[in-house]
Amino acid sequence: MRATHAIVKTIDIVLPGAIGPVGISSTVITDHARIFHASVMFSKILVGVDGSPFAEKALKYAVDLAKKYNAKLIIVHVVLRRFYAVAPSEAGVLATTVFVKEMETEGKEIINKAESKVKGESVDYECRLGQGVPAEEIVKISQAEKVDLIVLGSRGLTEVRAFLLGSVSDKVSHHAKCPTLIVK
Repeated sequence: MRATHAIVKTIDIVLPGAIGPVGISSTVITDHARIFHASVMFSKILVGVDGSPFAEKALKYAVDLAKKYNAKLIIVHVVLRRFYAVAPSEAGVLATTVFVKEMETEGKEIINKAESKVKGESVDYECRLGQGVPAEEIVKISQAEKVDLIVLGSRGLTEVRAFLLGSVSDKVSHHAKCPTLIVK
């Protein structure tokens, strides 16, 4: 009877992809002494924030990864610009304008809060406040900036808004050209 030995070094993160899982900085040695190195380097990481606890946790992960890989962090909040059945009356336009201004103010507060958490972390970062449909804008920004990874919280919307708009993390993970890390 022959003894077999296998040594496995811990894998920090596994990112499922179209071809298969990729371990970041992982090394696996099997009984046949074959060595597999998979090293994914991130130079730009986009993190979506919406003020939710899940987004705050995603920001922590993104900061940690940006430090580890000396990557630039792009912090994004998207102000929703999708309106259903707005009457073309002056009152409707005025109400919509006021609502948008409130959402923009709230978006700036969310970005400022995220920035305050990143400032002392020795990470190169920039903040962006976008307008539009969040999932679509995050994908557009990720492609324009050629990011290597998108980090999002698994939830952020209320039940009603999620039903109407769909999950941002789900849509981004299906349409992004780069890996997406969804943090629970």
